[in-house]
Amino acid sequence: RDGEVSLARKMERGKLRMQKSISRSPLIQMMAVEIAENIKRASVELDDFVDLGNADIEEGSAADTKRRNEAKQLFADVTALHKKQHQLLEKYNAVAISNKKLRKKAFGKYSRGRVETSKAIRKIPFIGMRWKQFGKELERVAEELTHLEHEVRRAEASNSVNAQIRVRELKREIRKKEMMAGASLSDLKHTLQVIRFGEIEAERAKREMVEANLRLVIS
Repeated sequence: RDGEVSLARKMERGKLRMQKSISRSPLIQMMAVEIAENIKRASVELDDFVDLGNADIEEGSAADTKRRNEAKQLFADVTALHKKQHQLLEKYNAVAISNKKLRKKAFGKYSRGRVETSKAIRKIPFIGMRWKQFGKELERVAEELTHLEHEVRRAEASNSVNAQIRVRELKREIRKKEMMAGASLSDLKHTLQVIRFGEIEAERAKREMVEANLRLVIS
């Protein structure tokens, strides 16, 4: 019994590690806000994104309406916190680079705001498939940036004028994609590394639990 509890904790720890890393990504935070806006406009179905829980609750009943409103409020909280976070980032960017003390303080506030948005995203009972899609989106952007960096290195190896023009174009494209993702390629790679570690940790614990249950059945 103690072993089962320990394995369940390991599974939860791996899942939390993965979700923390995903939800702190600026790209995923922007995606969550977009989902929130679509839900607010009723252009998407709430059920396609969240697990509303008890399947015995009748659709359209007072209890069903209550849980749907609660889920919508969680999305509204994400939007509000992300807006506040963006304002903190603007304040940080407005501080003169020479004022290191004030910049450090402003960046600390922005970082805390980013964590608050992350926590709000993790409060949403997203269906498992959505977390996987968030992870896949990070992988896709990282792959695109990796490809562009390889192209830059190839072009830099040539001394022709056209190659140098191409290098500048590619670097502009990289900056544009990093700006949209809200992270550099190295940051994305680190995030993906943490996500994979969390997934492996959760899967290993799940496999060990299945094996332990099988041993109990056999014995």
